[in-house]
Amino acid sequence: MYRHLNKLLKAQLVEVVEHKQIRGAMLKVYSLAENGADIPAQELAAMTPDEHMKLFMKFIASLLGDYGKYLQQDQFDLRQDGVSFRQPDLLLSDEEYMELVQGLRTQLMKHVGNKPAPDRRRRTITTIIIPETKPHASISAESPPIKGDESK
Repeated sequence: MYRHLNKLLKAQLVEVVEHKQIRGAMLKVYSLAENGADIPAQELAAMTPDEHMKLFMKFIASLLGDYGKYLQQDQFDLRQDGVSFRQPDLLLSDEEYMELVQGLRTQLMKHVGNKPAPDRRRRTITTIIIPETKPHASISAESPPIKGDESK
């Protein structure tokens, strides 16, 4: 995990935002670097599939680091702390999808400017949206069954 964090630090995707002394050890608190993960659309469009996968792996490594840090606490309560990870599959038209995303953005933006307060703690809300792969244009409903596919 530390090798991954060091790679993220060197790539300026994460930064140390806090140091905590815990039982003689120095704990570093990491956060995504401000604008560190913002890659211009032009650069994203020019990336190869391998480069996209490497970028995604860095993103996932950051999540692993955050969750590992959470689990290293002396005490934690997933339910009370509001920890959740879900993966619902939704069947949405493009219009329904855009409505959903806009609604999520609207709700999140209501809280982005919140200032620290005694009753507030940072909560990382991560979204990953992966659409179903599109069928190849050469495959149609009339295509012959695939060898070994007994369902047709």
